Amino acid sequence: MSNFSKREDSPPVSDEKGGFKAPVVDTPVSDVAGLGYGSEDGQANDAALLLRTDIWIMPMMFILNFGAARMDTLGVAMMGFPNTDYWVSVLVFFIGYIIFQLPAALLVRHGGIAVAFVKNWQQLAVVRAILGGLESGFLSVCTLLITCWYTRFELGLRMTIFYQGVTINQAAAPILAYLVGLMEGIAGLKGWQWIFIIFGIIIIIIACISLVFVQNFPERATFLSEDDRKRVLDRLEEDRNDHIVCDAHVWEKILYHFRCWMIWALGLAYGCANVSVTALPTVGVAHLGSLGYTPAGTSALAIAPWVVGAIVAITASWHSDRTRMRSPYILLGAVMCVVGFGCMLSKNVGASVFGTFLAIAGSATQLPLIMVMLQNNVRGTCKRAVAGAITLGFGAIGYMASASLFTSSSAPLYRQGCIASIAMQAGLFVIVAAVALRFRALNAQLDAEVPGSPDSSERKGVHTVSWRYTL
Repeated sequence: MSNFSKREDSPPVSDEKGGFKAPVVDTPVSDVAGLGYGSEDGQANDAALLLRTDIWIMPMMFILNFGAARMDTLGVAMMGFPNTDYWVSVLVFFIGYIIFQLPAALLVRHGGIAVAFVKNWQQLAVVRAILGGLESGFLSVCTLLITCWYTRFELGLRMTIFYQGVTINQAAAPILAYLVGLMEGIAGLKGWQWIFIIFGIIIIIIACISLVFVQNFPERATFLSEDDRKRVLDRLEEDRNDHIVCDAHVWEKILYHFRCWMIWALGLAYGCANVSVTALPTVGVAHLGSLGYTPAGTSALAIAPWVVGAIVAITASWHSDRTRMRSPYILLGAVMCVVGFGCMLSKNVGASVFGTFLAIAGSATQLPLIMVMLQNNVRGTCKRAVAGAITLGFGAIGYMASASLFTSSSAPLYRQGCIASIAMQAGLFVIVAAVALRFRALNAQLDAEVPGSPDSSERKGVHTVSWRYTL
């Protein structure tokens, strides 16, 4: 066990302007001297360890996110309920989803198909409310797990790959809708019933596989030796002085972290981004359908924007890790979305299709990087759990807003929703830019204070690790 295993995140010092400064933490040289930090052998060992971690962690995270993506909304849309009943059935999902976000994220370290047979929208609403509560912890727990394996500047690419499970799922949605339409009447079931049955079976299979292959947190990982587990924890300590424990005085810490301004600011930005991204599968198909292809051709063509979006997002996140910056890529994604949704308002087919590609690429880029920017700037498991829960709660609110703005009555241009998305992206731009400027100012304060600190690196026998906010 690492020498840091009993350390818990202490509240950062508040400055006179309301910002937060993380303390300078001293790490004894004896703790790091034998681990190969900076040496060629140490770097090679770390690269091999990182590759093994990627092989064991990321594929299952991607597959789980692909299976958990809300394809069920497609099935709900095909049920033929009146518009009001349909939206009640969609929105009620998020009641339990929001309420149980934080408990699920905190409890993780300590501890479907039925929808196809509902007969009316009231039964559907009840089943989906239960489903929302059960699904609430999935994304926050997966986010917490990934952040507990990777250092801050390994996180952008991995989190983006994880999020692309949803992107690829959305790419497959139009084809699935077309195929299940062909299954209408088989075994006396409607097409929408087959969506729930097929995806319910897939999710059950994935869940069974995950019981065997999904790894725990680093200190309990079965695929690593004791030395490798220690090395993973030491890498995290060197990067952020943040060991993954959350036990004593947990509720006091939760209440304290609820007052952190950056969590609410970036959570709001995440919610703004989610207004756009959740509507794009429906809007994109509608705009591509204007090209005049057959339903089968439109379904096949609808894959293209999501594939392009995934490539753009992964490339941007890789470069973001290399530059150790998040906000420029998020802001670029916001600009792409504003231009994209603006083009989608046009009745010109070429401009509309171009806007679809641009908006999807911008959304796929910004959403995971907002989460990464937040996770890069918090320390301690409790604060990570609170940050993830609040952020995903805002995301659920954004989804509900999207469901209310992009209604079938506004098809095919979805003018109201596109205008709202442009406004949300503009708000996101202002929030992220303001947070980045605040982080820059706080880093300047830390740069000025550390050299004169009694705990500076001039102290003999001490390796000083100083926190800096990620812009």
